[in-house]
Amino acid sequence: KDEINIFYNIRLYSLPELQNLLQRNGFEIIKIWGDFDKTDYSVKSRRLITLSRKIKKINKNKMPIIYML
Repeated sequence: KDEINIFYNIRLYSLPELQNLLQRNGFEIIKIWGDFDKTDYSVKSRRLITLSRKIKKINKNKMPIIYML
């Protein structure tokens, strides 16, 4: 029987790293949770879940560009 090996690279982010990454790419964090049951995030949380949105940009004509996610 042939064996198939599949490998994944997984990157874990701390809250400051994730905030920085999102901010550098034009997002703002609206809410942070520590699990899918919406418990508050703490350093002891098993998960880091964010609700983020793209920040509106102003183009040359001063008209807002709205991103829909």
